[in-house]
Amino acid sequence: MSVTARLRSAGLTVALLALFCAAAAQAQERATEYGPRFSLESSRDLCTEGTLTEIRWSASGGTSPLSLQINGDPAAELDGTAKVNCGLIPRTADGEIDERHRDAVIPGFLRDGRGTIRYASIRVPRVEALPAPANPRFAIFLSTATLAWDAVAGAGEQSPLNADQRHIAYALRTRLVGDTEWTTEAVESRPVGEYHVHRIARSPRQEWEFAIAAVRHPFEIDTPNQLNWSAPQKFRTEGKPQNLSVDTSHDSMTVRFDRQPQSDGGFIEIRGPHGITSEMYLENGEEGRHAILIDGLSPDEEYQITVRIFSVATSEADWAFMSDIEARATVRTKAAPDGWTPPTRGPKNIRVTSTHDSITVRWDPPQPERQEDWRVTLRRVSTDEHLDGYLIDSRGIPANADTVWTTFGSALYGLIKPDTSYRLRITQRGVQDHWEEVLVTTSPAPSDAAKSNSPDVRGIPEPGELVISQMPARPFDARLGYQC
Repeated sequence: MSVTARLRSAGLTVALLALFCAAAAQAQERATEYGPRFSLESSRDLCTEGTLTEIRWSASGGTSPLSLQINGDPAAELDGTAKVNCGLIPRTADGEIDERHRDAVIPGFLRDGRGTIRYASIRVPRVEALPAPANPRFAIFLSTATLAWDAVAGAGEQSPLNADQRHIAYALRTRLVGDTEWTTEAVESRPVGEYHVHRIARSPRQEWEFAIAAVRHPFEIDTPNQLNWSAPQKFRTEGKPQNLSVDTSHDSMTVRFDRQPQSDGGFIEIRGPHGITSEMYLENGEEGRHAILIDGLSPDEEYQITVRIFSVATSEADWAFMSDIEARATVRTKAAPDGWTPPTRGPKNIRVTSTHDSITVRWDPPQPERQEDWRVTLRRVSTDEHLDGYLIDSRGIPANADTVWTTFGSALYGLIKPDTSYRLRITQRGVQDHWEEVLVTTSPAPSDAAKSNSPDVRGIPEPGELVISQMPARPFDARLGYQC
């Protein structure tokens, strides 16, 4: 081979070698540019120790197949999310936080088919759980409980707002007293001044307990044992009386129903053809049944009985539960036996005294050994039809009070005037009201000299001291009913 041929062959070899090196460099650049890529991020910038944060990752590029691990666990998806526990903050031997390891480190690894590995990690600061809410309290309405507690600073600070512009700030757990397992639920922040309120519904006539914890983020509710809970508080739900039954005689009935120790008590309403009466009952915390006697009834009459627990509707929504507080029954008393006579009813031995601006009335109950409820009303007597019967004053007298009443009139209807006639009605309240009426005329207004020389003495006369005009007792008038 000539020298020229050898030089030409060597030049070709160098050219091919240069071309190969350039291609290799370009391939290396492409491998670097299009190799596996991997990123991690956390949904929480601050993680309560022992609770969860949501990790999001994205992996791509490289040579198939790609394999991925997040916090030591395989991940099937190259783009996805997972909840990861932030772990507890390490403590020193004396219980102090090890500040060198306060942050949680969450790693991830991506490996492609050629063995190329990409690594990423997140460092999330860890903090201790929020303190337990102070002063947990409650109010019961039937089978609902309104809970309240003092606000906790930082509660809900990482929680996203919902459509109602509220966020999760607390966790509530409840259980029946005696159960071992709690039911935990998220609670929206509903501040009322310096405290929060939350209403729950539970099955009636049972004893429950609840506790409250503050959370920064809803994820913390998934790890309830890592939260600081308030001391459990017990409460009892209420419901309508159960197993109502009524036994009757000719002039009485015995109303029976199950005791409800979690309730304070209630009352029994007896509605007959001629009136209404009621009887209050109280609970003493014991199980069993009530047996409450209602007497003073008329023979062979139909009565409606309503037994209702003490409950007050506190909002419009509460009225939907009113049917849950009462039980009803309808009964008829038996016919009267031969020779039976009705007991004496109505006020007896009525005594009235008056001055120019006051009226005092005293009366005796028909049966001294019994306590009765009374209502006393005062109306004006006048030849003017517009003034006759005009109400001046009215007062209910409970069964345990003295049967006496003094009135000077009222600011609403007018004061008692001198030399004016009035009609007093004293009514014994019951399933059939019994009443008596008396007329009384006030004395003339005293002269100026009498005012300065005579003290104004108002006393209650004893029986026999006064002669008064007493109107005969009237039977029930269906047209008038029982007006005050």
